[in-house]
Amino acid sequence: MATYQIDRNINYTNFCTEYCSFCAFYRPLGSKEGYLLSFETIYKKIEEMLELGGTGILLQGGLHPDLRIEYYENLLRSLKQQFPASPSAPVSRRRRSAALRKSPASACAKRSRD
Repeated sequence: MATYQIDRNINYTNFCTEYCSFCAFYRPLGSKEGYLLSFETIYKKIEEMLELGGTGILLQGGLHPDLRIEYYENLLRSLKQQFPASPSAPVSRRRRSAALRKSPASACAKRSRD
C-alpha cells in the first residue's frame, strides 16, 4: 500500500541578504529577478493546492531585509482568516480521488504499480 501527501511549498520571496554557497535560489535586493509575492498571490497558490486535494503548505523564502515580524504575523493571521480549517476535517474521498488522478503523485503511483 502506498500513501501520498499533497502539499505545496510556497516561496514568498527570493530576495535574501545571506549568500549561502549552496543556494541558487536567492537574489540580492534590487535584482530584476527578485520577487516578493503579494498575499493575494499566496492565497491563489493555496487555492490551487486545495483544488488538488492538498492538505498542507510550507512557506519558505529568503531573508528579506525589509520584512519585519509584523509582516509574518499579518501573513499568518490573514491565512487563518482566509483558510479557516480544522486539523481533523476530512477531505471527501471523491475529491481526494479526483485530485490524485490529476496530481504528479498519481503518475508515480501508477508507475510503481506497473
